[in-house]
Amino acid sequence: MSLLVCSVLLFSQCQKDTQDEAAAPGMELEVTDKLAATTSAVSAPVTIPTSSILVEGGYAFKVKRINAVTGDSGTQPTISTLRVYENGRELSPAHAPHADIRNSGRGRYSHWVDVLYFSSSDNTDPRTNGRTYTYTTGTAPAPVPTTPPVAISTSAILVESGNAFIVKRIGAGTGDSGTQPTVSTLRLYENGVELSPAHAPHADIRNSGRGRYSHWGDALYFSSSDNTDPRTNGRKYTYTTGSTATPAPAPAPAPAPAPAPTPSSELIGYAAVNGMTTGGAGGQTVTVSTLSALKSAAGSSSPMIIQVSGTITGTGSVVVKSNKTIVGLSGATLNGVGLRIFGTSTSAYVKNVIVKNLKIKNVIQVDPATGSGDNDCIGLKYADHVWIDHCELSADLNHSDWEYYDGLIDISKQSDYVTISWSKLMNSWKGSFVGGTSDAGTNKLHVTFHHNLFNNLAERGPAFIYSTSHVFNNYYLKSANTGGYAVGSRYSSKVLVENNYFESISNPIRTDIESNVGYVSKVSSNYFKSSGAPRVTTSDPGLTVPYSYSSVLTPAADVASVVLAGAGAK
Repeated sequence: MSLLVCSVLLFSQCQKDTQDEAAAPGMELEVTDKLAATTSAVSAPVTIPTSSILVEGGYAFKVKRINAVTGDSGTQPTISTLRVYENGRELSPAHAPHADIRNSGRGRYSHWVDVLYFSSSDNTDPRTNGRTYTYTTGTAPAPVPTTPPVAISTSAILVESGNAFIVKRIGAGTGDSGTQPTVSTLRLYENGVELSPAHAPHADIRNSGRGRYSHWGDALYFSSSDNTDPRTNGRKYTYTTGSTATPAPAPAPAPAPAPAPTPSSELIGYAAVNGMTTGGAGGQTVTVSTLSALKSAAGSSSPMIIQVSGTITGTGSVVVKSNKTIVGLSGATLNGVGLRIFGTSTSAYVKNVIVKNLKIKNVIQVDPATGSGDNDCIGLKYADHVWIDHCELSADLNHSDWEYYDGLIDISKQSDYVTISWSKLMNSWKGSFVGGTSDAGTNKLHVTFHHNLFNNLAERGPAFIYSTSHVFNNYYLKSANTGGYAVGSRYSSKVLVENNYFESISNPIRTDIESNVGYVSKVSSNYFKSSGAPRVTTSDPGLTVPYSYSSVLTPAADVASVVLAGAGAK
């Protein structure tokens, strides 16, 4: 009991920054079935409208006049029973210090007086990330840890199966069992951020992972937040135990259709390895409709979410600096203008960039206005952690000069940890080139392409040089000529080519483009319709990837319909 009292006193001293957050007139939360204090065990979930979510600072957002139940205060810092959910999954920890919500985020929240301060699970903007946020209330306060954290040694972590790992004989009090499936008070943390949900079915931990865990008997079954290996991902795992059982997530209704312009927004692949790609999360949100405004925002040194409105026409490229999200509003198009995500050296990378829901077309390689070259729809050099999602990139085949346009997406100069997903690359002599001869021996260029449409390209869908990459669930439709190819592995590249659908493709997969050969894995997993045979002259390297993707892996025969239904800007 003394430990509990001490924890609460310490929490109270550091908990909140201010107590004077009164809502401005007209900012009331407009929920037609707003809850008052309840005496039921758990209330029905209430949806938080995005129009009521305001920027607070850093990763923190706030909803004023939540008025659900009594909120925390200086004298009662852990009294609130409010719990917050993101797409039905409970966020945590509750009662978080406001400085921690701003600076660390990752699902931390606080119901303070009548204001809800919170952050999304991955520090994206909850107003634009397409997720549904709800809350419930109950009779017991959302619990806080009551013991000091205990570190889990990596030597004690064993592989269990799938995304699941196990620590045997954890020695952390009573674990769950068949008769008491939610009795455990153990809470698990990754670099100080609480994982969830607890009491997860072991099959869910294996198959889905993403922070699920279970303290069962005397063993801890768990997964990392991004399904990387907790023994080697460099993160610290700790646990605490409390005086009350760790809550299982309260039932929540199926989320309403998200208002986001894209049907899938989960980051899968290398852009979620060795750190997470969050773009401009936590920064200012601006809307641009002119080339000058886009250049100014993208070239800012500050984190920023840039919404592109309408069609912007020009030539050359827009320079994009670190910590940016560039997202197209419905129909947004860059006509003749590309994005240049270029660092200058290995000590001056451009990092953490997201490009979503944007159409980019007809970017001439040599800018006719300035004479400068090397312009692509999207170009990456010395770029680290970039995610291109639900975009449409195209040129035309009207110019016989293959150098009139360059690539749709070109990635080189030791760029690393890139994902291209749910996008369309169309009508071009050259699709995507990953790597260059200067990248030899650098062990960079880790790139994932998944659920993309490669339509009417001559070659490079993609081509790889000195790269380690993963190409899965892409739909290749129609070769623009008879002598080209779709996937090409060269110069010692290792490419996992898995469950793709090739239709009317002359040369679907090649390792024999030139004498400097590459390697591919899982050729037999792909589906070939009215296409040539793969020309693979090297042995399967047995390539695997350091992330989980089983939850989104589509059977090869279904890829065409799935990609046509979901890929591209909206």
